Amino acid sequence: MSLHQVWIHGVLCTYVVIDETASAFEELLVEIVRLAETGTTMKRLLSEIESTKRCVNEPEFMFIPSLSAMGPIMSP
Repeated sequence: MSLHQVWIHGVLCTYVVIDETASAFEELLVEIVRLAETGTTMKRLLSEIESTKRCVNEPEFMFIPSLSAMGPIMSP
């Protein structure tokens, strides 16, 4: 540890190391919040994609088979 890091400074007479650690923690906390926001956004996006997928698949698995069961619409 250098002499500069041990010296007391500031109005509250805190050590430089404590100030640097607090600053690094604040930066890390901002990144954690940003990543949490991104995670939440991704979960919402996935939910919307699954909902859209169900809406798109519904005609394929319900409507089209029922039409096929009815037989040909027009005979050649």
